[in-house]
Amino acid sequence: MHSSQLPLIGCEDDILIPTVGQINTTFTTGQRMWSSYVSSAKQFPHGALPACCLQPSIMLKDIPPLPENIRGKRLISGQALWNIPCPELANADVRSSDGLVSTGDEPWDPEHVFGAQKSFCLWIKKPIMCGISSESTFRKDRIPGPNGLAILTLCWSYIFSVRLLKMQHRRIEYSAIMSPIFTCSFDLQQKDVILSLGYSSKKLVRWLCAILAPGVGWLAKGSVPPWTAHCNQDVRFIISTELSANEIVQEEPPSFTEAIDLILELCALYNFGSQPTEAFLTALLFPFHATQDLQPRLPLPRIPRLTKAQHKAPVYIRDYANDIRYYMTLSVSARFVSPAIWSIFWEPGIQSNVASAWLGSVHNVLQPLLEAANTELLAKVFAFRNPRLAPLWLGFLRCGSSQVLDMIGRYLTTHQEHSPGWSLGYPDLDVAAWTGSKQSFLDEECSRVYKGHDVLVSTADVLRHRFNFRLADKDTFCFGWQPFGTIKMEQIEPELWPRLESPSPLRRYIQWVWWLDKIKVDECYVYKTAIEKGFLHDKRASTRGADESDLIHTTPQPLPAQPTTGAVPIGLFMQGPSKQATLRVLRMGSWEASGDRTLDNMGIPEVRKHGWLRGEREI
Repeated sequence: MHSSQLPLIGCEDDILIPTVGQINTTFTTGQRMWSSYVSSAKQFPHGALPACCLQPSIMLKDIPPLPENIRGKRLISGQALWNIPCPELANADVRSSDGLVSTGDEPWDPEHVFGAQKSFCLWIKKPIMCGISSESTFRKDRIPGPNGLAILTLCWSYIFSVRLLKMQHRRIEYSAIMSPIFTCSFDLQQKDVILSLGYSSKKLVRWLCAILAPGVGWLAKGSVPPWTAHCNQDVRFIISTELSANEIVQEEPPSFTEAIDLILELCALYNFGSQPTEAFLTALLFPFHATQDLQPRLPLPRIPRLTKAQHKAPVYIRDYANDIRYYMTLSVSARFVSPAIWSIFWEPGIQSNVASAWLGSVHNVLQPLLEAANTELLAKVFAFRNPRLAPLWLGFLRCGSSQVLDMIGRYLTTHQEHSPGWSLGYPDLDVAAWTGSKQSFLDEECSRVYKGHDVLVSTADVLRHRFNFRLADKDTFCFGWQPFGTIKMEQIEPELWPRLESPSPLRRYIQWVWWLDKIKVDECYVYKTAIEKGFLHDKRASTRGADESDLIHTTPQPLPAQPTTGAVPIGLFMQGPSKQATLRVLRMGSWEASGDRTLDNMGIPEVRKHGWLRGEREI
């Protein structure tokens, strides 16, 4: 048995392993906190969702839009620019020295530091094939009325894809595969779903014949956009219309703008309620699913006979369309969505060596929901936990993949959502800034200002400042849990002293820089850049911008006071998450600001002899 699979057992006076008291306190705190979320979620009306779930823009904050012109590109790169105060340079005239300039001919500023460069892959290997399930774990799907979530999701899949193709200057076309048109002589089958469109436009009828086709009804030559999805043959969609197949066959695929008009035309036929937003969020998570080979399972559509009554199409669909390039930046890669999704289980102040106890407490509370596959209640629980992440979790759960619940359970027991032992859910500094939702102790400010050379400094504060010297490095940390312990100021490299003694903020996000085409300037080749300040900056003059005041806060009902329980049963959770998180902290903390590396930098005597480091050659 690997040591990570052994139970976490407290040990008094150990340099790494937590005490029994620390384990018990962490577990009971987590259990109490998450029980309050579940209690509040259960009190929420059945079939309804907290408002924050249906406000996608609350998760945008400083997200940059994808560049408008990316002709011919399958991959683009960018970097965040940060402001890192340098009090050690307070009396030095460095801004004008050497005549250095930066992009935009602004004076070089040593406090402006680039983060790690990130690449965005704009294609997937093959389209997602969506299944249709007659059994939905969302109770709201069983409420009488039209259920067009699957249909609307496939509409949004096309809209996301055609928007990217427009930015790449590529064309989209229909294939020969299409959903059949209903006729009097039609031989209906049990798996058929009839969509009545009445006297709808030719363009809408032809579009839905392609989108709901049993297979690839539309395509673009070349690489496949990450949101591309088609329906498998679990059901057969039949289009009922006053038009004949011959009347629509010459219609061209709609452009992005035309597709928005068409989805509005569809929504005017039926009262879909909040389903256009839920479908938008579901399609938003398609690249996430494609990267990890997850198959969406959408609820079986339930479309009543068309009546003459007209319904008001939701105007917010145009808001989603206007802001779609911001959503695309977050959505295009699982490597940016995953850190946001899995950070919902991170808690400030929880130290790395008790991570197992914290995650174990969450798993203990959520296990009945996971076993019952109650995804609607889970969506509400996560909304009470973190409103900013609620839309992402709703989209994740609405996709209906059978693997989602297993991934949650696996993450809470092993700290890795995939088996065997790999994860995309590591914290990301840029995504935390973009969404306004912290993911790690590195996203927090230092705990205090330190004066004097004989003081004890929080290890977490030391690592926060050391990290600022390696901001451009990739893969510098894998978990967000807080380091434990203290280090004497005299043991810390002098480069950090001025920063530890300064009340200045640790770090501030400034902007995102896209690195686009190379251009020739004065016989030299340089990159053409696009500088983006982010969603809130761009929308500040608009009432549509989701500012902090617009955020729907969900406050759990406090649970009645309970006496502290006894010791946590041994074997309830494994030591793996605590051990791996602690080893990552040691690895990260071993780097000095100068780049020198030694475990002595952590200030933990005899740490090399500890059992948790046995066989860990990298550290």
